[in-house]
Amino acid sequence: MRSIFELGYKYVFPSVMRMLVLELERLGMREAEIARRLGIPRSTVSRYLSGERGGMLELGDLPGVRMVVERLAFQVREGVAGAEDVQLRLTEAVLHALAVKALCSRHALLDSRLDPEKCRVCPTLFKGYVHVA
Repeated sequence: MRSIFELGYKYVFPSVMRMLVLELERLGMREAEIARRLGIPRSTVSRYLSGERGGMLELGDLPGVRMVVERLAFQVREGVAGAEDVQLRLTEAVLHALAVKALCSRHALLDSRLDPEKCRVCPTLFKGYVHVA
């Protein structure tokens, strides 16, 4: 069975990071400043903005994830959240998405042995992240 951590790393984290980059752009930040504040290359920011990176999943309809991203974007823009804060909060958002079983159907596509209706791995492992905000 494919690890849930593989799913988180390959698909979920990039999608949440893309949400953050898009929100920072919406708040008026330019690519170079976003890159500097997040500690990532400007080319990576450009790929997030174009949807070339992080565009495989849409997680904006998950209130817990949306709330984390919006709050974090404001903190990054105001200079009170650095790269370490970004890693921590985005990882919490990823764990929230896993805890609420938002990715079970995607996981099942990657691993045909997984039955999303019966699987309790994520809700069990990540139950503390259901109400991340």
